[in-house]
Amino acid sequence: MQSKALSDLIERFIKLPTAQRKTLYQQMLGKGINVARLPIPVTRQAFAQVPLSFAQERQWFLWELEPTSTAYNLPTALRLRGALDTQALQTAFDALVARHESLRTRFVESDGVRHQVIDALATLHIEQLALPAGEGALEARLQAYVNAQVARPFDLLGEPLLRVQLVALGAHDHALLLVQHHIVSDAWSMQVMVEELVGLYHAASTGQPAALAELPIQYADYAVWQRHWMEAGERERQLE
Repeated sequence: MQSKALSDLIERFIKLPTAQRKTLYQQMLGKGINVARLPIPVTRQAFAQVPLSFAQERQWFLWELEPTSTAYNLPTALRLRGALDTQALQTAFDALVARHESLRTRFVESDGVRHQVIDALATLHIEQLALPAGEGALEARLQAYVNAQVARPFDLLGEPLLRVQLVALGAHDHALLLVQHHIVSDAWSMQVMVEELVGLYHAASTGQPAALAELPIQYADYAVWQRHWMEAGERERQLE
C-alpha cells in the first residue's frame, strides 16, 4: 500500500467507534497488516480530550504514590562562557516551546478520567539569578546549587513541567539549568531539545532563520494512536 493510503487507513481506524475499530483491527491482522508499522497520523485535534499514553499514565501513578519524589526529575546543565545574548536565549526557548507541544502540556483529571491539555503558545519564564553566596570553591557551590534544584519535586497538576534557570557566575560565565519531569520528556528527548536550543539560539543571535524541519506529529498524536490501537485488541494480543 502507498504511504498516503496507509495514513488514511490508520486515521480512519483511530476515529472509528470502539466496536468498529475492533472489527477493522481483526481484518487488518487477517491481511497481515501490522498496525505498529503504519504511520502515526495527526489526529489529536479531532478529540475533545487527549488521553495519556501508557508511559504517562505510569508516571502519574508513581507520582500519586509519592508526590514528593524527585526520582523522575530529568536535569540538564550547560556551562555558557563568553558574551551571552539573553534576549536571543529567550527567543530560542519560546521557539522551542512553540515547536514541541509536550513542553506546554498540562495534566488534568475530571470525573476520574485523566487527560492532557496542550496550552496555547506562551513565553517560557527563564529565572535569572546570581549564584547564592556560600563557602567553598565556585564549582562546588554551583554543583550544590544544581543538586538542590534537581531535588525540588514537581506538582503534575499545578505547575509547568519544565523549569529553566540562568545562573550568573561572572560577567561572561553562566550556567543554564533545565529540569523536566519524566512525564513530558526522556533522556533522548532532552538531548534533542538541547541540540535544537543551540541551533535556535544561534539563529536568534545572528538574525538568521533556524534550519529545523517541521515536525510531522506531536506526542499527543502518538498517545491517541497508542490508546486506540491497544483498545482495539492489541493489548489482549500482547498479554497473551
